[in-house]
Amino acid sequence: MRKSFQCQILVKISFITVLLCLGCGAARTEESLPLAESTPTFTDSAQTRDDAVQWRHRPRQTYVSDALRLRRITALLETRMREDAPRPERLFFTTKKERDNHATFSIYDTRDGYLINGHVIPHPSPYMRQMQVQYERGIAYGTHALIRLLDFTARAMHKKYPGTLLYLGNLGLREGGDIPYSVSHNAGRDGDIAFYMKDEKGHFFHPTNMYKMNRRLQAKSSPGLTFDLEKNTTLIETLLTQTVAPVQFIFVVRHLRSAIRQELVSRGAGEDLLARFDETVQEQSAHDDHFHIRIYCSDEDICAGCMDRSIIHPWHADPLPKREACAAKHMRTLSSSRSTAEERAVALQRLALIGEAKQAQSRVVKYLDDEDRDVRTAAAMASADLGQSAVQPLAQRLESEVDGQVRLAILDALAKNDSELTARAMTDTLRHMAEGQLEYDGQVVAKIIRHITHHPRSVYAASLLDHGISENLAPARRQLRRALEVVTNHIVLKDDDLLAFAETRLWFEKNLAKNRTQWLIEGFKKQGFAVVDLKNADIPRLLDAIEAAQPAISMNAQLTLKTLSHLEQDSLDWSVSDALWHYTRFFKKRAKKYKIDLSDRDERGRKLKQP
Repeated sequence: MRKSFQCQILVKISFITVLLCLGCGAARTEESLPLAESTPTFTDSAQTRDDAVQWRHRPRQTYVSDALRLRRITALLETRMREDAPRPERLFFTTKKERDNHATFSIYDTRDGYLINGHVIPHPSPYMRQMQVQYERGIAYGTHALIRLLDFTARAMHKKYPGTLLYLGNLGLREGGDIPYSVSHNAGRDGDIAFYMKDEKGHFFHPTNMYKMNRRLQAKSSPGLTFDLEKNTTLIETLLTQTVAPVQFIFVVRHLRSAIRQELVSRGAGEDLLARFDETVQEQSAHDDHFHIRIYCSDEDICAGCMDRSIIHPWHADPLPKREACAAKHMRTLSSSRSTAEERAVALQRLALIGEAKQAQSRVVKYLDDEDRDVRTAAAMASADLGQSAVQPLAQRLESEVDGQVRLAILDALAKNDSELTARAMTDTLRHMAEGQLEYDGQVVAKIIRHITHHPRSVYAASLLDHGISENLAPARRQLRRALEVVTNHIVLKDDDLLAFAETRLWFEKNLAKNRTQWLIEGFKKQGFAVVDLKNADIPRLLDAIEAAQPAISMNAQLTLKTLSHLEQDSLDWSVSDALWHYTRFFKKRAKKYKIDLSDRDERGRKLKQP
């Protein structure tokens, strides 16, 4: 009896021990082994709940390196960022191979261009990090080459200086284009890198913002922070000697450039490295709180219309032969009867992007009537570069075109070749919508209104009045009113659109003899902005007008400043505060060139207190 009791006790103890071991194993798997990865193979395990034994399947654990796990997490996060990103607005035709490879394309130049299929920086990463403000703005994208270069550089610096991170500022939007925080960064080939800094104890400093450095290599706002000359010199040397992506420029303020060059000399840098430094690292006074790097167009970018402005360094291949070879390849595609519709659409658009559409003028016009909508769309895009000779076939195609995508492309092409025929074609489109011959299309109306705003013609704007008051165009009446308000700078938006249109017609009939410059000057003066001739001397008053209560005054002030600055940024899509910041900063830096005084305001346009 006693032995039987002892056996029962031993069995129970053994069973409890097994359960405890299994529980410890589960806890150890979940908490102590963060690098574990799941596999499809399963094994059974036991756990207790409510005094009953439950059986469930648990993944068998395998163990991978930290680097492999990080790459998997980074790839997953990049996929999620792409899923959450808005649908691309720009229409860009690609081949299946390009889509399968997730190819990126930098189009045109860094100031006026844009980006196709931008890649996001690896996030999170043990090697680099983007400032929180810039990351939240969504400007964490660049070409594949730029992202690879930043990742390579960050890894190299982390390996040489363990515990340090490469901090980034502005990169670009997913689809590129204008950002109010910089004149460049449009085409995915520019990136801002924060300086490496040391704190008071000489330790690596993790910045949350960019810090301006004075001539003593100290942060102006925080004297305890200093410019880490050793690390920053190594950073520049790494960028100049790497082979991942050729660097065209590195911009930094003069006194920091001099300090880095002197450090390179003291390290015994060779003549080749110093020569590359002298040509690549450029002085710019605005870059006293970060390095601004810019890479060259890749071969794929060149074939899609990428342009390297300014210097082509002796060690970098001339892009012109590559561009000519691409144009010849696209011409062969258009001439071949074996080409698919996808290939023809790609060839037509790429010829337009690299500026060679005139070589295939007859084929471009021919493909306006192609059966495939993408081919017709690409032909319309290419027609924009053919000048006035393409306006007639575009206008004719517009009359019979029923596809919305193609119509939008034709309207864009017509807008780039502004003429009386362009005005008539757009007016007829509105009339057809008003009469019910065409279904109302908000995107088409928006294109026409945008053209009115940017290319106002008195006869054109007046002719639109006949069709804007139609009940069938009710959704567009308010938009059309705002566009006409911008054209004249006089009309005040009212609740009754029909009354406003009638007043607008009377105003046009009375003032047709004047030119648009006179209209704008009178409108500015009427609102209290004493402009004279919309020249350089009026820049301070035009900056003040950006914040005007009447939207037309603000928009016309921005359009005039855009003309005077020769910038292509379309600030009308930004907030008023961003537009004011952008133009004020631009003209403050060039006050001597424009012979103006803006010392009474900061770069955001805010008036400074007088002492």
